[in-house]
Amino acid sequence: MIWRQAGFAGAGLPLAVCAFRLIFNAAWSPLFFGLHRPGLGFIDIAFVWVSVIATIMLFCPMHVVAALLLMPYLAWVTFATTLSFAV
Repeated sequence: MIWRQAGFAGAGLPLAVCAFRLIFNAAWSPLFFGLHRPGLGFIDIAFVWVSVIATIMLFCPMHVVAALLLMPYLAWVTFATTLSFAV
C-alpha cells in the first residue's frame, strides 16, 4: 500500500524501516530456538517491537489503513516480547 501510494522515492524511509523489521523478525526464531539464546532473542524481539511502532508511525501519515493493519502484529510482537523476557 505504501509503495503503491508513494513509490520507492517517496517512501524510502518507511520502506527501509519495514525491511529492517523483517530482517530482525526473521532472526528471532533462529536466535531464540535454534541457538538457544533467549537473551539475544529478547534483544532481537525488542528491536522488532520498536521497528513495528516506527513503521506504524511512518505509515500513518501516508496510508492510515496500512498503519492500522499492523496493529494486530504489534499486539503479537508485544506478547512475544513479554514471553521472551519471562524466559
